[in-house]
Amino acid sequence: MDNYYFLSVLGIFTILRKEGGVDNWKEKEIIILGGQMAESLQNFFNLLKSNYFSKALSVKNITLKRDYCRSHLDNICILQCGKTVTKIIECYRISVAIGLLGGPKDNIWYYVGFKDPSRFSGHFKRVTGFKIQDLKRQIKNGEIEYKTFRDTTLKIIWGNISWDDIKPQSSKKNIQGKTARKTSKENKQGEQARKNEARKNRIDTGSFLKYLY
Repeated sequence: MDNYYFLSVLGIFTILRKEGGVDNWKEKEIIILGGQMAESLQNFFNLLKSNYFSKALSVKNITLKRDYCRSHLDNICILQCGKTVTKIIECYRISVAIGLLGGPKDNIWYYVGFKDPSRFSGHFKRVTGFKIQDLKRQIKNGEIEYKTFRDTTLKIIWGNISWDDIKPQSSKKNIQGKTARKTSKENKQGEQARKNEARKNRIDTGSFLKYLY
């Protein structure tokens, strides 16, 4: 190990290999992301999971919410993902949109947090290389097999990061959760209505009894 030097900067550990002299150190590879920085990256992806659909999601809001330094978070994302924070947000939303292409949803742009369909189309083309309408048509006509396109494109977008590890809760589970919350709310409203009716009946009965004496 005499020809290797271990350098730690801000928790990032890098192997530098000595080549031709003490003053000639060449970076060989990044071998580990420090614990605190890995936690920051995980927290960032957790925020994306629960807020990717919000039109208010922005780098500024993320850094304020988590008290991050933007340049520091950018460095972490570039080292681990090869992308800036802004690019990861864009890729994350488009990745969710790719997953929705296989379902019945229309207006996908709305579900992944874009303000209008034209802006979404521009981002989709930039990330995937396809115009969204052309892609839908080719999938419908059988010119492109959806599952192959989805898996290949997500692999290209995220590289060594598994989309399964960072993707949000499935739409099906979200729908089930919303349905359960709606049912619970309706049950509570029904119970309250029954209580109000019972109270009203008691009042009416009391008024009626008053006239009997």
